[in-house]
Amino acid sequence: MSWMLLALRRYVDFRGRSRRREYWMFVLLCLIAIVLAGVVMIAATGSFRTQEQMATKFTAWAGFAIAPLIIPLIAVTIRRVHDLGLSGWWLLALPIGAAIPMLDTIVGIAQIIVMAIPGKTGANRFGDSPKASTTTGIPWSDTSGR
Repeated sequence: MSWMLLALRRYVDFRGRSRRREYWMFVLLCLIAIVLAGVVMIAATGSFRTQEQMATKFTAWAGFAIAPLIIPLIAVTIRRVHDLGLSGWWLLALPIGAAIPMLDTIVGIAQIIVMAIPGKTGANRFGDSPKASTTTGIPWSDTSGR
């Protein structure tokens, strides 16, 4: 659970690096928020006359659920790209590629593959390896006993 919330604690930190675990756990938290929004929507509104009506309402409910998580998601994604040794500006390719028909699927698959690649070992121009700062498995935990 602490890995899911780590991105929220660093929600406006666009510098440094983030491990794969931090990134994917936060993505999982975002997906859980969307699913919960869908469950709340169904419970609150009941049945739907058409599939279009359901899609419209789900988009609105999911938008409200994910809105507070957008900036932390962008920040953790930039830090994840930094862990690979790349600039965060590469993320601008995602909306550009997603706007082109037929290329949007390829861009989405490429993002999943890139985010699954292990980060560079040791320090790079964006900072020290995030694996070096986690000795107990809990990110930035205090091992001094205070």
